[in-house]
Amino acid sequence: MLGGSVEIELDDGTTKRLGIGTTTPQQGLHVHNTGLQLTNGSTGNSSTDGFTIEFNGSNAQLRLKENAEIQFRTNAPGTTDSVKMRLTATGQLLFFDPSNGAQYRIDLPNSNSLGVGYIRARGLSSYSSRAWKEDIRPIAGALEKVLALRGVEYRWKPAYGGNQDLGFIAEEVDAVLPEVVQKSQSGEYLGMDYTRILPVVLLTVLWVWGMAILWRQDRPLLLGVLGIVAWVTLVYSLYHVLNIRYKLEVEWLELFVCAAPLVPKR
Repeated sequence: MLGGSVEIELDDGTTKRLGIGTTTPQQGLHVHNTGLQLTNGSTGNSSTDGFTIEFNGSNAQLRLKENAEIQFRTNAPGTTDSVKMRLTATGQLLFFDPSNGAQYRIDLPNSNSLGVGYIRARGLSSYSSRAWKEDIRPIAGALEKVLALRGVEYRWKPAYGGNQDLGFIAEEVDAVLPEVVQKSQSGEYLGMDYTRILPVVLLTVLWVWGMAILWRQDRPLLLGVLGIVAWVTLVYSLYHVLNIRYKLEVEWLELFVCAAPLVPKR
């Protein structure tokens, strides 16, 4: 153990470097060993305590041996010294301080600031191979599900940026497509995956397109199909109206009228 102030000068007398485990230090502090361990009164002082910077072969590692976070703090202009990024003990990466805590593997705050709440990338890829799935079947009732969704325009509350936006309300979507909505274990609504609505919308577009083609090419057949659809819809609607659970929707007719002129005549 060394006491007082320790300083090692190289032969040129100008560069001061301290070497541990080496007589030829290359930096201000040069440790030639397997690792560097930091502990304090809160962590204990054994080999299984504290924080280490170490090598595993030629791979460098940061290892926190406590059930705690690794925090990154900065003092940007106009701000106070605060935590800007946290790596939790369970491996979740949190930027700034999400108000809902650690919910996702990577979590950003709900903010309209480009430097805070947005991610930009060339592309985002989701797992989708047939090899990982089972019980595969067509989506049932795609048209009814799309018609039950309500797109809205809204303004974010001032605490979340205050900007004008458009989209869906997670609580409403949960009643129609619960698969795309994420909730915490306590039932708090966290968010929804807009991209997973695409398969349902695609089937609806194909249905409307098919009706438009029939309208152009075989109207009697189309009228027969629509008659059957109308009858089934009426029976289905009356059943649910009697149970006070369903309101008859007719927007699919509007979709058909809008799509029909887009089909080229033959």
